[in-house]
Amino acid sequence: MKDLMKQISQHRSLFIVRCVTILFVFLMQNLCAQNIFKGVIKGTVVDDSTNVPLPLANIFIAGSTIGSVTNSDGTYQIKTVPFGTHQVIASIVGHIHKIVTVDMLDTTVKVIMFRLKPQNLQLSTVDIEGSEPTEWKHHLQEFIAQFLGSTPNAAQCKLLNPEVLDFTADEKKSELTATVRAPLVIENKALGYRLRFYLKYFQLKNEELSFFGSSEFEQLHPESAEDTMRWKMNRQNTYYGSRRHFFSTLFHKYSKEEGFEVTSIPNEQFRSTRYYRNIIELDPDTLIADGDTKYEKKLFCRDILQVVYGKGLFKKRLSRFELKYNSIIIYSNGEMAEPLGISTFGYWSDQRIAEFLPSDYEP
Repeated sequence: MKDLMKQISQHRSLFIVRCVTILFVFLMQNLCAQNIFKGVIKGTVVDDSTNVPLPLANIFIAGSTIGSVTNSDGTYQIKTVPFGTHQVIASIVGHIHKIVTVDMLDTTVKVIMFRLKPQNLQLSTVDIEGSEPTEWKHHLQEFIAQFLGSTPNAAQCKLLNPEVLDFTADEKKSELTATVRAPLVIENKALGYRLRFYLKYFQLKNEELSFFGSSEFEQLHPESAEDTMRWKMNRQNTYYGSRRHFFSTLFHKYSKEEGFEVTSIPNEQFRSTRYYRNIIELDPDTLIADGDTKYEKKLFCRDILQVVYGKGLFKKRLSRFELKYNSIIIYSNGEMAEPLGISTFGYWSDQRIAEFLPSDYEP
């Protein structure tokens, strides 16, 4: 009996040692992963004309919730920058924002000094109590409808500062362009974010929309547990089947496992008929090749690609897209190097600003 108890005690000790070892390995793997895949950006923000440091300036990784604010001496530091190519934006009221592209390829600290030029603010002489021009209001309605979209998420979005918008219209060409004098601020109560969008280009021509810019995300504070759960579910529903979801799985070569089906449609058939013959099922892995770094890949395709997503409780989501160039670069998080590199049809084309999620979001 004593020998049996001794053996049990020894096995128990061995089991405890194994558990501790496994836990130690698991923790080390996580620590190593954090050290390998995260980098640091730091620097200073100053006024370009006076060299005076600018405290409380926003420094952030475009399209994400990752950022910082400068201290009283104008210095900043961002510690959790994922490896890859990023746009880093510095902004503060009264100055023109500045964007710097940085390649975060290793743990070497990147130092970026921002010199922001003062913005000349001209006070308008228009009576602020007077009614807004009818034509401007009409263009604003069209802009909001196109920019936010018409999805259930869009119904819970609000543009908080429409007054910064200017429009140019050409009725003969059925063309509407928009420019901004400050970042657009959108409150998205469907996904739980406040979005600052630095619009660079917006054109609606013959019902075809093209726009791009840089974005900054801020989490909204939930008023209840129901808000938290609703935002979580809406974010997942928005992400799954999206363009970013597909490109991310394409990058990591598990599109099929994730529930995507990919086929190609010859260009001439796509433009000449609604009934597509010669649809070819594709292996998504054959569409990509290695890029210049391990954090980017090149996507090739001459024909129209049809992507269908349907997994679990999700209904079938059908999207089609074509490349505007011979190839485009995609990153590991599913983002594209060239914002206007593809034309989309179907489900993806319905996803507008109301479906924007931070690039660091993971369901």
